[in-house]
Amino acid sequence: MRSILFAAASLAGALVFGAAAAQDIACGGSYTVVRGDTLQVITNRAYGPGKSYQLLYSANRATIGRDPGLIEVGMQLAIPCLDGGTVSAAPTATVTLEAQTTGAPPMPNRAALRAMTGTDWAPFTDHTQEQGGMITEILNVALSRVMAEEDYKIDTIKDWTAHLVPLLSDVAYDVSIAWFKPNCDLIEKLGEDAQFRCRSLYWSDPLFEMITGYYVRADDPAKPRTHAALMGKRICRPEAYATYMLEEFDLKEPAITLVRPTLFKDCFEGLMAGEVDVILVATTVADNMSASLGLQGKIEEIPELAYVTTMHAVSSINNPRKEEQIAFINEGLRQIREDGTWFEIVQRHLIAHAAKTTGG
Repeated sequence: MRSILFAAASLAGALVFGAAAAQDIACGGSYTVVRGDTLQVITNRAYGPGKSYQLLYSANRATIGRDPGLIEVGMQLAIPCLDGGTVSAAPTATVTLEAQTTGAPPMPNRAALRAMTGTDWAPFTDHTQEQGGMITEILNVALSRVMAEEDYKIDTIKDWTAHLVPLLSDVAYDVSIAWFKPNCDLIEKLGEDAQFRCRSLYWSDPLFEMITGYYVRADDPAKPRTHAALMGKRICRPEAYATYMLEEFDLKEPAITLVRPTLFKDCFEGLMAGEVDVILVATTVADNMSASLGLQGKIEEIPELAYVTTMHAVSSINNPRKEEQIAFINEGLRQIREDGTWFEIVQRHLIAHAAKTTGG
């Protein structure tokens, strides 16, 4: 089953076109980290309070590393402007198949790398968005750097449940995006879905890194600062969302109570009603929910527990060309990360989606 994280929904409209009065770090340059800084503190000073630090992390991923909760005094961080000054849209992916895939898999074209993307997951993969969404565009532009246009193709397959089985497993397609990778070094701790991914898929380098955070009520007198302190808590994460980031820390029932409603809105309402203790959610979704439900100042992230989830292109281990094809993707991805195109794509999509979501 696909695990969905609807992120980047909440760089509020004010973030796009102007900052709050408290802003005192100018965009377009760099900032030197001082004692007491966190990415959230820097984000508040650059763009105004209550905004996700996802974009700041994406702009400085190579400097910060895998743990957004740890930044060092003296680090030089780029502060991107949020007024849209980015590159124009890149080459459009060829999208040909938009029907539910319930019958026999389509016949593959073995002369080309044939990739799948999905839809209805804005801003990442969505056929109604520019370039088919952020991750679709990243894959398309990466492949365009290392392959001729006629040598690869990206189709939209709406039925996400068909991507891994049978379309990848039967090698009807070579690659699917975008899938979250569990910590496969801890496979015995993981649930069935995560174990299947570890054992059945061949992974590209990360296409995007998303920050997922633990949120509690701001007036909680015993805010958990370690994963061990989450034992015994009621943790809310909707039923369609991955839980491997809990499982690798042994946070599974009966050690915790896992609450699985349909929507994140239910988690936030449950938190304020005292029905759950903690929410595990992408930082951008938390910002959006906080703004839409009037919870600014009433919920708080635990920065020590921030977790980076990575999105990848995947191939089946049954695919005899998996190493060659993933190597093409990795090389193209390396090139667009190094020349800044990757972040230009990310910035454009996050800002556009934020403006659309918040009406900014």
